[in-house]
Amino acid sequence: MSKLYAANTQTPEVCVDGDETTKKELGGGSFTVQPGDTLWGIAQATYGNGAWWEEIQRQNAARGRGADQLLIGERLTLPVIDVDAPPAEHAAGGQTPASGGERRVTDFGTFEVYPDRFIGPLPQSAEGVQVVTETTFAEREQAALSVEYSPEVEWMDEDTVEGCVVITIAGEQVAVHNKAEAQHAQWILHTLRDTYGVSVDSEAGREALWAAYDDVFMEELLKVQTTEWEYKELVAIERAFTHFAPLLGANRELSTAAGEDQGLTTLSKLGLSISGDDEDGYASDNTLGQYFQSAETVALYEAGEEYDRQLGDNMRQLEGTAIHEIAHALLWNDAPRFEQEMPFWKINQQNPKERPKDAEAPPTRYGRKSPREDLSESVMFYFMDPLTLRTRCPERYAWIDALVMSWSDRECAQ
Repeated sequence: MSKLYAANTQTPEVCVDGDETTKKELGGGSFTVQPGDTLWGIAQATYGNGAWWEEIQRQNAARGRGADQLLIGERLTLPVIDVDAPPAEHAAGGQTPASGGERRVTDFGTFEVYPDRFIGPLPQSAEGVQVVTETTFAEREQAALSVEYSPEVEWMDEDTVEGCVVITIAGEQVAVHNKAEAQHAQWILHTLRDTYGVSVDSEAGREALWAAYDDVFMEELLKVQTTEWEYKELVAIERAFTHFAPLLGANRELSTAAGEDQGLTTLSKLGLSISGDDEDGYASDNTLGQYFQSAETVALYEAGEEYDRQLGDNMRQLEGTAIHEIAHALLWNDAPRFEQEMPFWKINQQNPKERPKDAEAPPTRYGRKSPREDLSESVMFYFMDPLTLRTRCPERYAWIDALVMSWSDRECAQ
């Protein structure tokens, strides 16, 4: 993984054979701190494990500042580490950032609560346990007081059931394991509607798809039906929406998008998608998500439930897929300017398929499909893996960073 960041790090890999053991050392060189960097993220990029952040902090102890006080432009020395040994063997007292959570069992769910000053990304939520910061926990606690839970949620067993139970929440089918997940799922649906102005309505997605593919035979369209949400999908979606909070709901009128339609009003969960809008179109199971502009609807598909190839982790991928589709909707009007300002999309009139030499390419192969897909893929990496985007696609990182910074700065943007 560290090879992706060669532009900013010197990362030797040393393997020494002896007595049937192999020692793998990574690190060395230096790293220049950029906006958004954390020690955890730097360690993840360099060593493949964010838990090595304390080694970087110790190597740079002369800085005289805490691990949460990185300065933009500061150069950090990266120690050479045997990454095959567990981080706890090298960390003082065996402590890593993941050791600071506090378990809290409440009427509205079970939580692992971390301080707001927690360094690095939070650990992934386990089944039935929500990993949050103090601020988020306080928000959930306040919101729980205002939600009138449906009878089906209230009658659920407190204990985790074997497998899962599909219940109806606000007209949607949701697969949950216990009452805590059911309550959290209902809270998420309320938050999406009341805070972000987006209703969860899978039937609207099915209707949007049928309308978009009106040249496809009805036999194939009938194979596309709504299906139940998995609890983890709703958790990932709620996380994805937080990245775009300045552009959503009441906040939109305070942003640079004030006066423009939001472009996203409903979310849907469908089983299958359609391959193309012609007589050869067929029901397909290889699409993760889709945005239907005319219906202002995002549909997520069953194919994404276990997918993890882009971001290496299913929960991160679910959040990333949601970010990608939300970006299509909310940044629809920004895409033409993105196309104009990215050299990769400058068209050679004599050979339209030829791209300018040395032009920075999109972050993924799928991003080469069109400027809009390029923008959505780049936004996904900006929020989910900024180090990768900044080192591989610095022009795109800078463009998106300026855009995101402008959302809440109307005077500057105008």
